[in-house]
Amino acid sequence: MKNNAGRLMGRSNLRFLRLFRVIGVMLTGGLLFCLLLAFKPITVQARPADAPGAQDTPVGAQPTETEEEAGVDELRRVKVNFFINSISHINDEAGTYELDCYLDFYWYEPALEGKRIEDVDQTTLWEPLLEPINSLNYQLLGRSYANSLEPRTNVRLSYRLVGVFRNDFDLRKFPFDDQVFTFQVESSEFDSSQLLFDFIDDDSPTIYSDQPLVNSVAQGKYLAPGFQIPAWTVNDLQIVQQIRVLPYDKSSWAQFRVDLPATRQSSSYVWRVIIELMLLLTFCWGVLFLESHLLRYRLLVLCILFMTTVLFNFLLQQNQPSTFYLTFPDRYMLLAYGAIGLLSATVVVIKLLHDRSQDHLAQRVNNMARLLYPVLVVAVNAIIFWYVLR
Repeated sequence: MKNNAGRLMGRSNLRFLRLFRVIGVMLTGGLLFCLLLAFKPITVQARPADAPGAQDTPVGAQPTETEEEAGVDELRRVKVNFFINSISHINDEAGTYELDCYLDFYWYEPALEGKRIEDVDQTTLWEPLLEPINSLNYQLLGRSYANSLEPRTNVRLSYRLVGVFRNDFDLRKFPFDDQVFTFQVESSEFDSSQLLFDFIDDDSPTIYSDQPLVNSVAQGKYLAPGFQIPAWTVNDLQIVQQIRVLPYDKSSWAQFRVDLPATRQSSSYVWRVIIELMLLLTFCWGVLFLESHLLRYRLLVLCILFMTTVLFNFLLQQNQPSTFYLTFPDRYMLLAYGAIGLLSATVVVIKLLHDRSQDHLAQRVNNMARLLYPVLVVAVNAIIFWYVLR
């Protein structure tokens, strides 16, 4: 039995050694194969310029086909024209609005030299690859090429731009605020070393910098006849051109921007809100004309006015933009709450003076409050309106 066990163990060891040798040979062969691949010369296919008989050209002197198609071998200046059809569906809280306008872009295309647009394949023409960068969503409709009659250009690319755009609205002075409706256009592919914009009415090329270059233009030429923004008055039409530098990679991009500064039409809001709040403050003043010792009735009137103010504020919040800062109506509501609180404290002090048999002093305090209350309310109103209208 012991001899049989020994023979079996010897056979197992022999098989293990054979297996170990096979694995060793495989690993050694794989290593040699990897070394051969590492030191084997790489064969490079010759470019057309390197083929026999081709003219020797320095590296980088001749742009590749992709570069020629993209137009990155030279700076292109693109003239811009626009015509705004409408601005509507304004969301004050989000700062969004719908814009409908036409855009025309003009540049010189070498492939069109001495030709008409119908004679070339339009899919091979260079284009600036434009993108409205302050748009949440947009569509470029009716894209078409045509020959250009503008000086120093020979091709025109036209779009109809329709979309939802956004700008940061500052509503602290709502409803006496001014906002800017804008659309901003940049190339999505070519930076400022490859493409610059020129406004079509400028006789000479724009000198760009990182500071905005602002020019006011006539509204009638670039806005649709009868153009109006509902509930707004358009003050001006401005063209803004600048180089925008992205902070994360320091790349610079030419930007063409159209701004429409506008003032909100606030007259209806004044009648529906401001005048009513002024009447509420006047009713508060009337509490001081009740008998000075009738504390219960005075506090009852003030409590009713307070509940009226709370209800009015609730309804007001449902019909104005929600912001994380105080707007003009918010400040006015605080004035109403402050006036009610001040009057409540005043009538309690007057009642305490009556309870201490100081009727004469209580009457003097009441008369003084009648005089000071309107002065104080007018002064605070003046401060609030000065802040808004300055």
